[in-house]
Amino acid sequence: MLQQERERVEQDVKHMRGPVERFGSTVVSDGATDGNRRPIINLVDVSPEFVEFVFAMDCTGHTKNARYIADLVTDYIFSLPDPRKVVQVLMDNATRASWPLIEEKCPWVVVGPCEPHVSSLEAGDIMKLPFFKETARQVQVVRKFILNHQKPLVVYLSSRSWQPGSMLHTPEARDYAIDCDLYARVELCLRALAPVIEVLRIADSDGPTASKIQYAKYQAQEKLKRVTVEAGEEPWQPGEYDWEDIMQEVVAIHRYRWDYGYTITQGVGYLLDPEYIDMDQHQDEETMNSFRAFVEKTYLMPAAVAADATDEEQRAYKQARCEVLRQRSACDLQLLEYKLKRGIFARDEVWENAKKISAADFWFMYGQGLKELQLVGMRATAQTSGAGASERGHKLMNVIEDKTRNRLKWDNVESLIIGNNVMNLRKRRKVTYEGHHTPWSEAAEENDGWQDAWREENAAEEARAAELREESIRRAATRSSQLALSAGSRIPPVYDVQAESDSVDTDSVSTRSGRLVRRPVVFS
Repeated sequence: MLQQERERVEQDVKHMRGPVERFGSTVVSDGATDGNRRPIINLVDVSPEFVEFVFAMDCTGHTKNARYIADLVTDYIFSLPDPRKVVQVLMDNATRASWPLIEEKCPWVVVGPCEPHVSSLEAGDIMKLPFFKETARQVQVVRKFILNHQKPLVVYLSSRSWQPGSMLHTPEARDYAIDCDLYARVELCLRALAPVIEVLRIADSDGPTASKIQYAKYQAQEKLKRVTVEAGEEPWQPGEYDWEDIMQEVVAIHRYRWDYGYTITQGVGYLLDPEYIDMDQHQDEETMNSFRAFVEKTYLMPAAVAADATDEEQRAYKQARCEVLRQRSACDLQLLEYKLKRGIFARDEVWENAKKISAADFWFMYGQGLKELQLVGMRATAQTSGAGASERGHKLMNVIEDKTRNRLKWDNVESLIIGNNVMNLRKRRKVTYEGHHTPWSEAAEENDGWQDAWREENAAEEARAAELREESIRRAATRSSQLALSAGSRIPPVYDVQAESDSVDTDSVSTRSGRLVRRPVVFS
């Protein structure tokens, strides 16, 4: 019965492939091990408003090398009614050896890495730097100290005049917990990692995000350059660290991972995304080389005929070759029309509507006059940038095959996963469903004014964070006072200021000497 239901839902899927026919799709793949220690590789076909779970294969008895993985992907591509509807393949970085093999068999396909995984690697590289590594170690000490006690809030109210001893018997954890410099270092680490996490949030989606990655990476680079600390307010001993050198290393890591995860789909999507129409991407050599490479993949040259081919076959080959050359040349000329806003692109209402729809829908709606470039634009701007869909398939696999259902045959597990996927696809066919659309940012629209928008947003976030911290401190003080009263002891002071001078500036940040014990201070 389960197999019959699977056959029925697979027929339903065939009638839902409209977005694939228009915009093409991205094939994503990932590997995992299930609860029974079986090596599993799944394959998911992703396009706007359509995510099809193709299969999850039990690879027991097979060596998951580059050739085996490439054959799995290419066999699926050639099984489609039109294999050229597959625009790109995204996989884990561990499978890089299989990428040339896939492109050799399918020259129209762009193969690249999963962008969220690249951002994760970038964050990992940053955390390996000495400053970040040491800060993380100290935070782990405090974290373990708090989790190993039943009354952790008392830690933040300790002072020289009140030390219960039972809670603060670990000197290292006590010193870290009451050291405001540690919290300032944590704040700096978060500020340095925030731009990387923002890119990861954009990329970790099944929606058409490939065209947004390039500008997001540029924004992250500019934000990293502006992460500074005021002279004299460094939360470390003099000469211990140089923040400018630290951030130079962070920016170098960002640029390396930017190049590491770059694909021509990202470059072309950035060039043809209407959100970035007023930017000069056409003056960048790498972007234009990506554009021409993508055009060549979209309009492939016909296969050469044999030497003993008939005159009719040779004539057909020459005609097909001339047509491809015409299409490629037309793309360059039509790109000029688009960038200069000629024809239909000269209308203001076109750009007002562009803010309300996705880039792929923009080209589908307004690209009729530029037929050759329209196909390139729809295929480039409709693709996703991450393989998260395949990883979510593994998560669903773990839900279906849990400890109480660990004896299911793998075919049944796969059928249940596919059935769940089709249920989600049916929801997207409802009238109330709204497609994925990444709203335009004012920063991109104003081109050079994005820094001011980011500063205002960041200031609001910092103000909100400060309010939450103050509220947390008030709650901690109230709770600790109640605990102290119930124990019959006096209420400990929240702050214990023991300064040499008579007057102490309570807004100062100088806590390195240990005389001033107060709440964590955030450096702006």
